[in-house]
Amino acid sequence: MKLTILKEKLNEGLKLNEKIAKKTLALPILENCLLETEKNFLKISSTNLETGVNYWTLAKIEKEGKICVPVKILTQIISLLPLEKINLFEENFVLTIENENYKTQINGVSPEEFPIIPQPESIKPLILDTELFCEALNSVSKIPMPSSARPEISGILISFKENVVEMVATDSFRLANKKIFLSENF
Repeated sequence: MKLTILKEKLNEGLKLNEKIAKKTLALPILENCLLETEKNFLKISSTNLETGVNYWTLAKIEKEGKICVPVKILTQIISLLPLEKINLFEENFVLTIENENYKTQINGVSPEEFPIIPQPESIKPLILDTELFCEALNSVSKIPMPSSARPEISGILISFKENVVEMVATDSFRLANKKIFLSENF
């Protein structure tokens, strides 16, 4: 893999991916992001096995390829560089980061170890009136309380059935329920 990219675009994608990738003792590969070239784009992917992120940004691709590197380390290095073009190239699972005055390397791992992020099947989009959605969310959001002792009641359940979007929340004493009726099924 060999490419040139603007620092601000790379940094934006890495910061988004860093929020998903977390340190885990059971699966250290989840601390990594997958850098992959696709035509004229650099794709940066991360997952925690519950949520996945794919971020595409334009780049000047000289050689196709992919590598897995620790996202936190890469983000810290990129954020220290001046605002300009950055050259990235990979050889033998080592990512080299280079610009006019700076050069460093990060050891990576095989991209084959990175978990596959499932792609959603094509589905019909749900179009809601923003005002109605915010009003419904606001009416149930006052009920749940953040609690590490009972995390199951610290959120809002949003369910989609035929032509109804329903929001439900509880704090074990009170129950809030709000329905939004849609004009068509989805």
